[in-house]
Amino acid sequence: MTAVSSVLLVAGLVAVVTWQVVAWQARDAVVVGADARPFICTRGSTVAASEGDDPADPGDRYTTALELTRGLNCDLRFVVSNTSALPVRVRSVQLPLLGPESGLPVHATALDGGFFIAAARPANDRLDARFIVPGAGLEIPAGDQVVLFARLRWKNDGCTAAGSTTSTDNSPAVTVSVLGIDGVRSPGLVSWAYRGEDEASCPSRG
Repeated sequence: MTAVSSVLLVAGLVAVVTWQVVAWQARDAVVVGADARPFICTRGSTVAASEGDDPADPGDRYTTALELTRGLNCDLRFVVSNTSALPVRVRSVQLPLLGPESGLPVHATALDGGFFIAAARPANDRLDARFIVPGAGLEIPAGDQVVLFARLRWKNDGCTAAGSTTSTDNSPAVTVSVLGIDGVRSPGLVSWAYRGEDEASCPSRG
C-alpha cells in the first residue's frame, strides 16, 4: 500500500467515525415525553396516581392514569422533540403492554401525527403494539417537535383489578433515524399509567 493510499484510508475512516458520532449525538438530543394532557377521551376519564409505595407520601411522584372502563375511547398523546442541529426522522413507535396479548383491557389500534397508520404490528410476544411510519419516516426539523396520537380502545379479553395501577418505564420506545443511523429514544421514567376502575371491567372467567 502506498503512502497516498494509507492517507486516504485513514481519512476515510476518520470521516466515517465522525459521521457516526455526529449522528449519535443528534439522536441522543431527541427527547420523548408525555404531553401535558397525555389522555384525551371522548369516553373515559383519568385520575392522578402515585408511583410510590405510599400514596400518602408527599415525596412520591404522581402521574396521570387512564381509568380502564368498558367502552373507553381515548387518544394517548406524547411529544417527540428534536433539540439537535440536524433533522431527524421517526421510523417507528412501540407501546409496551398495548398489544393484543397484553393482560390490560385496552389496546392501541392506530397512530397519527401528520400521517395515519391503521393497524399495529404486534411485538414482544404480542404484548406490545408497534407502528411503522410509512415511507422514509416522519421528519422533525432541527429545533422542532411533533405530537403523536395513539388511539386506545377497550379490549374485552383483558382484566385489571379494581384500584390497581399498571405502568411501564421506557414507553413509548421511538425509533429515530439521523444521517441514516437508527436508534431508540424513550422517556425512561413512567409517563402515564392505567388503573382498574371496578371488577365489572373483568370478563367472566367461567
